[in-house]
Amino acid sequence: MILLLDYLSFRMQRIFAKFGLLFAFTMLGRLGVLAQEVQIEIPKTEISTNESLQIKISVVNGKINEYSIFPVIRGFTKSDISSGEQQVIMGGRLTQIANVVQNYRPLKEGTYNVQPFTMMVNGKQVRFLGTTVTVTAATSAYDFWASPDLEPEVDWVREDVFLAVATDVKEIYAGQAVNVVISFYALQSSPYLLKFPDNLFQLLSAAVKKLKPENCWEENFNIGGQIVPTTVKIKGKDYQQYKIYQSSYYINQPGEVTLPAISLPLIRLRPGNYGREEKRNYTSKPITIRVKPLPPHPMREKIAVGKFRLEEKVSQTTVKTGQSFNYDFHIIGQGNFSFLREPDTRRTLSIEMYPPNVQQQINRENGRVLGSKKFSYMIIANEPGNYNMADYFQWIFFNIETQNYDTLKPKISVRVEGESRTDKIIGNTSSGAYYDNIYLLDNHLTSLDDASQWKWILSFALGGSAIIGLILAAGSWFKRKKDKLPKNYEL
Repeated sequence: MILLLDYLSFRMQRIFAKFGLLFAFTMLGRLGVLAQEVQIEIPKTEISTNESLQIKISVVNGKINEYSIFPVIRGFTKSDISSGEQQVIMGGRLTQIANVVQNYRPLKEGTYNVQPFTMMVNGKQVRFLGTTVTVTAATSAYDFWASPDLEPEVDWVREDVFLAVATDVKEIYAGQAVNVVISFYALQSSPYLLKFPDNLFQLLSAAVKKLKPENCWEENFNIGGQIVPTTVKIKGKDYQQYKIYQSSYYINQPGEVTLPAISLPLIRLRPGNYGREEKRNYTSKPITIRVKPLPPHPMREKIAVGKFRLEEKVSQTTVKTGQSFNYDFHIIGQGNFSFLREPDTRRTLSIEMYPPNVQQQINRENGRVLGSKKFSYMIIANEPGNYNMADYFQWIFFNIETQNYDTLKPKISVRVEGESRTDKIIGNTSSGAYYDNIYLLDNHLTSLDDASQWKWILSFALGGSAIIGLILAAGSWFKRKKDKLPKNYEL
């Protein structure tokens, strides 16, 4: 009997050894989905003087946790750092791309060489091979550098150096964005040299938790610890602004919201003072924001708030019955794109419409959160005639410019020729049942960083390890029992 158990233990060890290899390969395959692709690029090498030269870091299927300092480029001055995300759902599969962008302001027209450079991104060296950039005169009224008014309230300031929290608005509608910036300011004529403490951003993180209102969505500009001073004019005086935090808050609860005062340290050094450093705490002034409720509407709790426009596209304007065509409903503008819902659609027997592929882009730059969300539908018409897409699609939102509800409606129409297919569709009950049920399936985005997936992986690994451990322990116990038996013992 003991020999039989020993043999079974040996076989189980072999089986679970193979199982362990299979588990390891499964885990490696799953982690391969999370493999990060990192690149550095200059998306546009021909710009005008009212545009920004951009160096972009992109990470596919991952986050940008850390990166080294962006290079200095001759003929340009560093400006703000912006960030963004792109999400693409194709056939139910999600791809995510995170990016950070360093903006450079051109000093004048001309042709400039961007030399090759290397940066550290998420602990990995990434090389840019260099390129040539051409700057021309401004050809349009568009100005990238025109940003919202964020001049801090300084009538109470009596010092050359101060800390301020500034917002672009003091009154918003529920769901509308308020842009928040935390900066140190130093009068250009101030005799002090400024130095930031090593733990400034740790202290800033704690201060932001105190500052951020409850129950609001945040779009953080992710300045990333790189402080680039810029010259601003306040009350007719020139100041150096050291921006250390920027974010947009989408506050959904009506009422008055107060952004409390925060305190942060700064080290001052007066030239010729024998290198003596003076560390001081600076405190900002609290700001009150009035959040107005949206006017009554049946969909008030669900609709987006902001400024939006529609761009639409159709693959063909004339098709045959039973022939598919693609229609894009592309929403572009300013608002909370993270919670922007799908357009309202109307489905009939004469037109089949399938769940859309979705592509979302969010850019946080120059004091604004800009975005787009494209819904790409495959459509099959079963009856001949003219189909106005406005009869099948609409998207309602609250327009902060008109301060009223507005609707994005298509203008495109498609002509369908051929014989009716409606009777065939009704007769095909199995197909109809399948496509009726497909609209009931969940199509919400699922992040690759979802904690539940990691909990499942960890539970699976721990459970497998526990089972293997018990098998091996049992085998070892039976082997010791066998060794203690007399040598002439027979089963």
